Amino acid sequence: MIVNQVKKFVFLPSPHTASRAVSAALEELKGSEAYKGKLPYHGTLRDAQRKFPKLDFQNFTVFYSVRHPGDWLVTKWMFHASVRGDFLIWLRQQPRQLFQRHTDKFIRYEHLVEDIKEAIGEEVILKRNPSHSTQRKKPWQTYWSLVDASWAEAHFEDFNLYGYTMKGERFN
Repeated sequence: MIVNQVKKFVFLPSPHTASRAVSAALEELKGSEAYKGKLPYHGTLRDAQRKFPKLDFQNFTVFYSVRHPGDWLVTKWMFHASVRGDFLIWLRQQPRQLFQRHTDKFIRYEHLVEDIKEAIGEEVILKRNPSHSTQRKKPWQTYWSLVDASWAEAHFEDFNLYGYTMKGERFN
């Protein structure tokens, strides 16, 4: 989590959405306070309000990060290799809402630089986080069949909430 008292924003990172790279870039801005022991990394606005009780967060831009749900699900499944098992069985055990919805403002993994600039009015430079490179050797679409992709889009609320679709993707 990043709280910036000068630019008046709070960034609430979501796992597997390049949030460490985004946090590192936002942390460089004047007025930013990083999570490093002071705030929980994947915290909520309530956590920020507890840490800074005198700040009026009504005047802050609060945003969080999301990613294409089809891509995010494959990444999360790959990340949890110890419990990996069959992708489709695991998939059906996931909650209908994948990202914790903190506010109406979000940045998309696929458009980070543009979305950050729109959220805070300033362009940032993102650096790749080498310690979190993907274990995946093939595109996320190859893990899906057309039938399973259609089911996922109907099942997971995040497709509709964030404007993502499986239509137009090439599947196995």
